[in-house]
Amino acid sequence: IRITASTNLNESEIDRMVNEAKSHEADDQRQREVIEARNQADQLIYTVEKSLNELGDKLAANERSNIETLITELRETMKGNDIAQIRSQSERLQQASYAISQQLYQAQGQDQTGGQTNGSGSNGSNGNGDGRSTDEGVVEGEFEEM
Repeated sequence: IRITASTNLNESEIDRMVNEAKSHEADDQRQREVIEARNQADQLIYTVEKSLNELGDKLAANERSNIETLITELRETMKGNDIAQIRSQSERLQQASYAISQQLYQAQGQDQTGGQTNGSGSNGSNGNGDGRSTDEGVVEGEFEEM
């Protein structure tokens, strides 16, 4: 049995193809970076839009408008091939998103601490002030293991 290649490329054709691949290596690398930057920007947009939908009315109208403007600008930038511009716009959107998240967490923290009251049992005792338990069912005793 004899197995032969169906393309029957000779050595010179193989060398030519390898050299062509090497000559386009820089272009391929740049294209890969553009695609990765676009994918990261697209993922960021998805995450921020999801957060905006979850926040609903908790977010001020001007802050929501600012975020939506940044999303629109980033989408327009993604249509081009300028990696630095895509990353710059992504960073601006990310920073705005962080700032809003921080404000909301602070507001939630203030709501939680403002809603707590000082109860008589907050120190772990039962409220009689002397720290002793008044549970009548407790019996002290000694035991010995056998």
